[in-house]
Amino acid sequence: MPRRAKSIDELVADLEAEKQRLPNTSRGRLRKLVLDNEIQELRNMSDRRGE
Repeated sequence: MPRRAKSIDELVADLEAEKQRLPNTSRGRLRKLVLDNEIQELRNMSDRRGE
């Protein structure tokens, strides 16, 4: 059975949840910055597509 593609909102929610689970270590803080960047990119894509 083919899987349905996730919406941008679902992807953002997944990344936000992952961010909450990260430890407060230097590696965790770096990963949070990467996730913030990915979230912003997804939101920009959503804005360009008019979602």
